[in-house]
Amino acid sequence: MILFLYKTFKIAKIRLFLLICMLFLSLNISAKEAQDSVAKKGQSVLLWIKQNTNAKYSLDGNYSSGNVNRLLVANRLTFNYHFKIYEFNVVANYIYGNQNKIKTEDDYFSGMTASIWHHSSVYIWGSVVAEKSYSRGIADRENAGAGFGVNLIPKEKNRSLSLTFGYVYENTNFIALNDIKTVRTSLRIKGKHMFLKKKIHLNHETFLQPSIISSENYRLRTLISLEIPLGKALSFRSSYQYVYENVVSQGKKKEDNNLTFGFSCMY
Repeated sequence: MILFLYKTFKIAKIRLFLLICMLFLSLNISAKEAQDSVAKKGQSVLLWIKQNTNAKYSLDGNYSSGNVNRLLVANRLTFNYHFKIYEFNVVANYIYGNQNKIKTEDDYFSGMTASIWHHSSVYIWGSVVAEKSYSRGIADRENAGAGFGVNLIPKEKNRSLSLTFGYVYENTNFIALNDIKTVRTSLRIKGKHMFLKKKIHLNHETFLQPSIISSENYRLRTLISLEIPLGKALSFRSSYQYVYENVVSQGKKKEDNNLTFGFSCMY
């Protein structure tokens, strides 16, 4: 956990400053509405914050020893703030792995998405992302973009399904390949479903991002998690992540698959 927070600060401190500025700007816009809501309902500020924010930390991994010694640890932290027409989602992932004591993964991903009219059938979104990946030979990657989304299934406690479309500008610094700057179309489908009286939670998110400059430059990313609540805040989980990139650093494969097991804690 300490290493995860250190990596987050070391790699993304400037970008996080930008995200925080964006967040506070939007919070200031809705500050008067929030104060009116708290005063009207007679709520305490802490209760209002609890009702309008969600945070989750998950720790997954796998381990084997013997002829093959393998360690993989995946950290994921998510934060959601929503109030009336505004919604902010922040995510930070850090994956570390080694095989036979040789480092294989040292990957970091962080991003923030801001949405307006997020409860409407059609809404507007904007996002910024920072990423680095030792396993895929990416020294640094940044992208920012905007677009619109459609709530295919209205947001409810038990389920949701949305489809988004937009454009992102991307700058990728590869370790063993010429740097690439491009513009991509971004298509995302994201859903949350609960089964067996909320005893099983299924979350999924898939991105398809082809470049509009080069038809050979495209990528696909999918993350699926299955959670079984053990209490109000703690859940057992399994997650599967698939990443495909058609343009990669020299000596790197185009596909990555990770299947992990662990626990999540939600506030």
